[in-house]
Amino acid sequence: MSIGGTVRRVSRGWIAWAAVTAGLVALDCAALVWQQASDGDGIATLALLAGAAGCGVMWFVVMLVGAIKYRAFVLSAIAPVLVVGTVLMLWSGVAERAGWRISKGGLEREAVACVESGGPHRVGIYTVSRVRRADGGCLFETSEDLLSQVGFAYLPNGAPAAQHEYDYNYRPYDGPWYRYSW
Repeated sequence: MSIGGTVRRVSRGWIAWAAVTAGLVALDCAALVWQQASDGDGIATLALLAGAAGCGVMWFVVMLVGAIKYRAFVLSAIAPVLVVGTVLMLWSGVAERAGWRISKGGLEREAVACVESGGPHRVGIYTVSRVRRADGGCLFETSEDLLSQVGFAYLPNGAPAAQHEYDYNYRPYDGPWYRYSW
């Protein structure tokens, strides 16, 4: 590249730095998509978002050095393209719907028998921490925070209305399937 009439070649060190940054951004974005698709817990999502912020700072420095010193913009553009694609995928619900499509058959098989369990196991790509009968159906707990539980509910006769403040809150999801929180 020419700056002020002199040719300045892009250093291998900067190329490696830009490639590592883009790779870290790609890994973080893939992990965020997995978190949404697999109905992961909020704490891991927050950790990944913090990692994304760190990658963003690193990318900004790489971009500035590349733009000012080498006028190299293509490698600097990889990370923002990945981030924008990931945000669109998460915002549109594509990852969540893909996770549901992958896991729905396994959940339906388990919902028929609704064998109560207290230990975590995999159903499709979801980690189900507990299965139990409730409200005329079968509840699959996929995530539990300090203050709430969330998961999928198979309620073939429909969801009951919440009677008390601490009852399950059901939202229609797919046919006899509901998302629930407590």
